[in-house]
Amino acid sequence: MDKATWSTKEKVLQLVKHNGRALQYASEDLRNDRDVVMAAVRDNGIALCYVGAELRYDREVVLAAVRENGRALLHTHEEFRNDKEVVLAAVKQDGETLRFLALSPASAELLADRDVVMAAVQQSRRALRWASDKLLDDRGFLLEALQQDGGDMAKFTNKETK
Repeated sequence: MDKATWSTKEKVLQLVKHNGRALQYASEDLRNDRDVVMAAVRDNGIALCYVGAELRYDREVVLAAVRENGRALLHTHEEFRNDKEVVLAAVKQDGETLRFLALSPASAELLADRDVVMAAVQQSRRALRWASDKLLDDRGFLLEALQQDGGDMAKFTNKETK
């Protein structure tokens, strides 16, 4: 497509509604246009990595992206990876997104948050692998997590139970 197509809001809006990643080809102005950006991240949360600087730190945009694809959390500023509401939205969509928090020491508090980890486990039992030792040592928590799936604790944690 020609450059003019990627500068026309109506055309770009149509394109990103069907392929959010098409946002990467849009003009800088349109990558900072709320309507275009919201349409893109609602179609494909990973389109967040193409959002312009003006909207990259917009909480509504980030929430829409992680609700569509929890892994969009990787493309957020660290402040959002420490925001319980944003992280909960991400792990409810993809429980294994919890592992991205394990990469950031600042997110350690959320790896010990019972609500966050349980929401992740409800979506994917493998998410328990990234829970804090504090939660993994909590027998009551582990029993509750097991009830989500009826699985074996050792499979969840790669640790022996006490």
